[in-house]
Amino acid sequence: MISRPARRRRIVPLTDLTRDLAARRVPDFSLVVPDNCHNSHDCPVSTADAWLRAFLPPVLASPQMRHAVVFVIFDEGRGHQPGAPGGLVPALAVGPTVRPGSRNPPGSWTTTACCARSRTRFLLPRLGLSARAVPLRGIWR
Repeated sequence: MISRPARRRRIVPLTDLTRDLAARRVPDFSLVVPDNCHNSHDCPVSTADAWLRAFLPPVLASPQMRHAVVFVIFDEGRGHQPGAPGGLVPALAVGPTVRPGSRNPPGSWTTTACCARSRTRFLLPRLGLSARAVPLRGIWR
């Protein structure tokens, strides 16, 4: 739970994103978590696909995103058993800073690698496990 009122005010509904992109007010780091239907937990994958297909192009077309990357990371994948860790999880990096067609071997993308990349990008200290993680490489222009 976020206990600081100033931080809590920065959590806004996804419906604010279109207005913020138009006003070029999207912060340097944003986290978008779709609802349980649009993340395919409670609805068919086709519903989540349609949502992502409608959501992503306008975000990437924004002038504010010309030096940006959007990570699309799923929280479950092949080999996942409810209540058990593990499994390969699909993850994509899209945007103008990503080299088209680039790929990393399975297992090279971890939560800590994404965290390490973000913290390095924003000149922040790498805390916890991200301090030892290898940031994502080989996909940048």
